[in-house]
Amino acid sequence: MTIEKDGFKVFDGGAKNAFHSKLQYPASDFSPLTLAFLGDAVWSHLIKGVLVSENPTVAVGKLHQMATEVENARAQSFFMEIIKDALTPEEKELARMARNAFTNNVPKSAKLSEYKRATAFEAILGYHELCDNSERICEIASMVFDVICDDGDGDGGTDKE
Repeated sequence: MTIEKDGFKVFDGGAKNAFHSKLQYPASDFSPLTLAFLGDAVWSHLIKGVLVSENPTVAVGKLHQMATEVENARAQSFFMEIIKDALTPEEKELARMARNAFTNNVPKSAKLSEYKRATAFEAILGYHELCDNSERICEIASMVFDVICDDGDGDGGTDKE
């Protein structure tokens, strides 16, 4: 069964199998901006999942405010700087392609350079999501969380004595 909207294939009955199989494609097979589109959703889902699980009684408005602090171009640009030395050669190439991709959309709250680094961060997450590489997504998220959750005592933000 295929459903089309405005000339784009929205759902193809065979597409549901793609969710259950590990895809192995070179990053160059995809537009970096398409990977960033997917990576944006991956990061948002990850952040919201962490926030809800760690703050089950916090009001939704406050959760949204907390999420937007780390779901923006300026923050994601910083995250790209955190992970850049741990990237594989393929991830570095994908990041380069994503940074250099032409786009008309730059948020007013970020510089062009920040937006391009954020796009690279999202493209890497999108690629790993597409390849069902959740282990690498978790590694990247852990690198970021280790820095942003650090409360100054070097233990990554944990309150262990």
